[in-house]
Amino acid sequence: MNATILSIIAWLADLLVGSGTFDRVKAAVARWQEKQISGVEKREGVLDELQIIGIEASASVMNLMIELAVQLMKIQDKD
Repeated sequence: MNATILSIIAWLADLLVGSGTFDRVKAAVARWQEKQISGVEKREGVLDELQIIGIEASASVMNLMIELAVQLMKIQDKD
């Protein structure tokens, strides 16, 4: 089941923003997830980092990509 969910998440993200962009979002989320700060601060840090490296999209798409990356990491951590 987890493998299926992972595939669906990756497919959806690739469809929305492209695989290279989603890879960058996942990397930024991974870096910020380890910090001992609030979730809001982590999200802002990820958004700032992505803006610095030139990734721009609507706020809703960026928030969706961040949430998909977080959920993907949670599923992978369970395995």
